[in-house]
Amino acid sequence: MDFDKNSNEPLIPNLIIKTNHITSNDETSLTSTIISMNSNVRRSLTKEEKTTYPKKSKKLTNSESNHILADVSHRLTKRKQLQERCSLVNDIMCFIALLGIVLMIWENELTFVSSDHLETNMTWSIKLIITLSTIVLIALIIYYHYLDMVLFSVNKSLQYWYVALTRSRFILIIIEILICAIHPFPRGFLNNYESVSNLNNITATLSPSGTIPLSFIPIDVALGLPMFARLYLLCRTITFHSHFLRDSSSRSIGYLNKVPINFAFIMKAYIEQSPTFSLGTFCLLIVTMGSWSFRACNYTSSYRHLPMMNSVWLFFTLFTTVGYGDLIPTTYCGRGVATLTALTGVTVSAFLIAVLSQKLLLSRWEKYIYNFVLNIELAKSHKALAVNIIHHGWKMWRLKNLGRIRSIEYLRLEKQFFASISAVHEIKRTRLQMTDNTVGLPEMMVIQRDTNDRSIEVEAKMASIESRMSHVENMLQNIQNSLQTLVSQKST
Repeated sequence: MDFDKNSNEPLIPNLIIKTNHITSNDETSLTSTIISMNSNVRRSLTKEEKTTYPKKSKKLTNSESNHILADVSHRLTKRKQLQERCSLVNDIMCFIALLGIVLMIWENELTFVSSDHLETNMTWSIKLIITLSTIVLIALIIYYHYLDMVLFSVNKSLQYWYVALTRSRFILIIIEILICAIHPFPRGFLNNYESVSNLNNITATLSPSGTIPLSFIPIDVALGLPMFARLYLLCRTITFHSHFLRDSSSRSIGYLNKVPINFAFIMKAYIEQSPTFSLGTFCLLIVTMGSWSFRACNYTSSYRHLPMMNSVWLFFTLFTTVGYGDLIPTTYCGRGVATLTALTGVTVSAFLIAVLSQKLLLSRWEKYIYNFVLNIELAKSHKALAVNIIHHGWKMWRLKNLGRIRSIEYLRLEKQFFASISAVHEIKRTRLQMTDNTVGLPEMMVIQRDTNDRSIEVEAKMASIESRMSHVENMLQNIQNSLQTLVSQKST
């Protein structure tokens, strides 16, 4: 069975182009398109493949052709249905993941605001909901990867879907399950009269100096912070709902140019289209997660969690790598969050500098206007300096005739004369540099197009001249033959 190892797309790209536009009203047009393309269904083979799979000279009968077309149509329809189902399952997974993160923050906030940090019936119920949602999320992850493998088998014309279960895919599934499985779980049943302490009496864990030890972290916080890793599902959701993936033309162009339409490509395209919105959204998400993580991991001198405003301030001081020192992480958990915040801040700052530098650059038409205005100013300066050169030269000639070559006025005029000449040369160099800076890739393309047009015109003129020259040669040959005939007639 043939399939392309270098691509995840089907081996019939001309047919896949029509997939996303199949409706109940244009099945007839699809069938006619497939009939017209049945000679191109089988991909071209290389020399080595031709020796292994010799080309069959036998033509397909009508029944065999109809059977192949029906199979291709069935595969296209099934492929579209599987893609829509994968997108729907991923949307449900993303919603459940975000719901679990919100419930985790809510449960921890209820614990933070309590005076004795005790687990209540409300927090226990919230953690039970998180556990149930996590079980559903893990089941959906397995189901999603099953649909993905079935889609892969349809694209590659594989008979069994489990052929797509490679070692790398299996490891990926296990990693996703482990990421989504971490959550704060209920550790015992509570009634209205009993409660279990999350901190187990903070004062019992205090170090001899009367402060919270660096290694201290509540179990719910330790299990809740890794839940932010579930946000990777947002990347997959953005990919599924991007017009680059949903549009069949862009996918076909990407396939033909061997460019995968994945999350990395889509994010590059979004940053290119709207860099401010993309980086702003990313920074808002990072600020929210980082600030709450600092609140959950750090404590004040009164053994309370850090207020949210102070957490935001601490996040920004570390995100911008300033670090005033008025607030510092008080636990190893806070130090770990601070390290990740500083690394993220350095990376995002580089992106922001690149975006700002790109925004500050002049566009093509702005460059034209700027160079036009600057060229006018330089032309005026050039004329004024030329006038000064003539004026200073005439004065120097007059003083020379008066015999005042060694006078101070003559030396001053000579200095101004040479300064004007050097300024004129500098203006000429600046205008040449402006011309070079104005010529970019679009201008080069215009010049190349004009050159091609002129070369075509020259070739046409040369062809016309050659035809005329051949006509002249024929006329001269006829005249020569006529003269030879007359000479022979006179000689006789």
